Amino acid sequence: MPTVLVLDTSYLCELYRVPGFHRSELPAQIEERIRMRGEDRFYVPLGCLYELCDHIGDVADGGRRHEIAGQIVSDVETSLEDGLPWLIIPAADVEAELPGLLRRFSEDPAHLEMGLTDSTVISKANRLREKYSTSLGYRVHIWTTDRTLKAYEPDREPDPLL
Repeated sequence: MPTVLVLDTSYLCELYRVPGFHRSELPAQIEERIRMRGEDRFYVPLGCLYELCDHIGDVADGGRRHEIAGQIVSDVETSLEDGLPWLIIPAADVEAELPGLLRRFSEDPAHLEMGLTDSTVISKANRLREKYSTSLGYRVHIWTTDRTLKAYEPDREPDPLL
């Protein structure tokens, strides 16, 4: 069954091996999962790229920080040109979406365990499910190492990597 995979900041930190933000055993497992899902669609919300770059800014080793930043620049450029390695989901439409996201963020006790970026990931994943599940039969998963965020994915993943 075709699948839409929304990659959270935590998965991106693992993929780019951001010092202080990844576990040594996960990057290879995640890369293998991606190779096995070659036909699926990968999406990255813009806010997750912002968070990723904020974490990279915290890397003490300037050489490593520069190396990771260069990899991200290259991947974002090819994503914008070719849709690979992923499609970038634009930030919330400020007038149409942001007030609702902020309202849910402030009113829903469950969302108080998450930041605004996580709330946006959930919103974008649900919108992708609305767009692709009925017409194309896609399932939508959030790839994250955050159990709280994972609980909000639109379709339960049978074998999640947490």
